[in-house]
Amino acid sequence: MSKRILFIFTLLLCTVALCACNLFGTTDLPEEEVLPPVEKSPNVNLSHLNYNKDYYNPQAPDEKGFILFDSIDFNRVAFFVKPKRPPIFSIIYDGKLIKTIEKHPGGTEYSSYKFRNPGKYIIEAKASADIFEFEVNVRSCGIPDQISTYVKDLLGNKVTEIEAGQQYKLYAKVYSDGDLLPKDTPLFDSYWQNGEKGEREHIFTAPNRIKDGDYVSSFTCFCLKPSFTEKVSAVLNIPISNNFDHIEVQYGTQLGEHIDYNISLPAYLHPELDIFIDEVSARCIFTNGESENISMYRRGLPQTDSYVAAFIKEKNKNEFEIYNANNYITDTVPPIRYQLTPTAGSAELYFAYCYRSKYTDRKTIYERIDDIVFDITII
Repeated sequence: MSKRILFIFTLLLCTVALCACNLFGTTDLPEEEVLPPVEKSPNVNLSHLNYNKDYYNPQAPDEKGFILFDSIDFNRVAFFVKPKRPPIFSIIYDGKLIKTIEKHPGGTEYSSYKFRNPGKYIIEAKASADIFEFEVNVRSCGIPDQISTYVKDLLGNKVTEIEAGQQYKLYAKVYSDGDLLPKDTPLFDSYWQNGEKGEREHIFTAPNRIKDGDYVSSFTCFCLKPSFTEKVSAVLNIPISNNFDHIEVQYGTQLGEHIDYNISLPAYLHPELDIFIDEVSARCIFTNGESENISMYRRGLPQTDSYVAAFIKEKNKNEFEIYNANNYITDTVPPIRYQLTPTAGSAELYFAYCYRSKYTDRKTIYERIDDIVFDITII
């Protein structure tokens, strides 16, 4: 009897212990089932795709692909199970849809697509509710795909701003698939703008400038393969400070300080005489001693961004206004030509440099050249 009681007591203790483990302990639950990745549809047949036979990837020698600027022929894409409708091809690069190619109603062929960047492209072929996907590899294989440019002074210091009239050296580095190409190859020729073929370093003189602005140049690689008409360019844009010194005005044979600023002019013009403004010219003098002519504004609206205009204030007028020779021709038959208002008696005239400023919505700005004013007696 005592043994039977002991057995029942032992069984009870074991039952309590098991319950305690379930209530207060931890148990290992079975792990969630990990599903295998969904495989891409095996329906696409790329065995006849127009891969480039010169394509090569040193990291994957057996890989097939295209070379930069190749075109993929979607008519060469086949399917083991023919879709009910002609599929629409979507080209995805760097996660973005960049082109959709479809066969137009009644059309017999797809148009091709030219690869303009190296990398991996995903092509989705959608036919009704079915979407088939495949990848295409594009490498440059010796064709330039990246160009970096910079500027140094002649002492070898890299600069971020240049001064007009001074000499500098332009540098270019050319890459293909991340590899530096120190010289041209049979695949391409390269040029700095206004430079010699194959120059990676080009010495140039920054052009004279009246105003601060930007100096722009470019380095271009031209592909030489017979089927290629492509080029790869890099634009160099660097701030340039002006080397303007002054503007010099010439009236007839009188120049600069030798101009007589008290002149007498007839109001009416003989048909064979030139209007006085046609005898005025101007040129810009730069700090390096060089000069260049500046066009004069004479008639109609200004046609250039940089020119010199005359401002006139005839007697009894309160303000100076831009001189326009067209305003001094009558609409009579025959027209009467005159250059100043006959009844004015006298006038004052000065010159201003005019330009269009990108900082004022292309508004024309007039900067008075100096304090010299012509005193005109109208005869």
